[in-house]
Amino acid sequence: MGATSPSAGQPIEARTLWTSHAWTKLPVVEFMEAWDIIVVGDGPAALRAAAAAAKQGASTLMVAVNALGSVNNAGREGLAASIQESNNRGHREDTIRNGGFLNDQDIVAMRTGEAVRTLDLLERWGVNFR
Repeated sequence: MGATSPSAGQPIEARTLWTSHAWTKLPVVEFMEAWDIIVVGDGPAALRAAAAAAKQGASTLMVAVNALGSVNNAGREGLAASIQESNNRGHREDTIRNGGFLNDQDIVAMRTGEAVRTLDLLERWGVNFR
């Protein structure tokens, strides 16, 4: 098993570390990559944060459960409310209605308030939501 050092670009060999369980082997890599920013998640806010950090020159790592470019079902459903709207009013009203009017409406307004502008910005940066 090999790994590549990002600084040298040369392949290096990874050792095998035996744990207290004889059947478990863990690869030990001889280097550690460094990142200025690590973004956890794959939703619109995570995409926005990662893109903004990278645009400012930060070395950026995005960590997500799903494959790069995919969005989980919750993300897809959340985006569907905003993608076809020119303002956030419908998204806000849908969110409040779907929450049985039990949502904190100030928080809903805050969370949905930037959705249309953020989606427009992400699309300009090359993210394809459609």
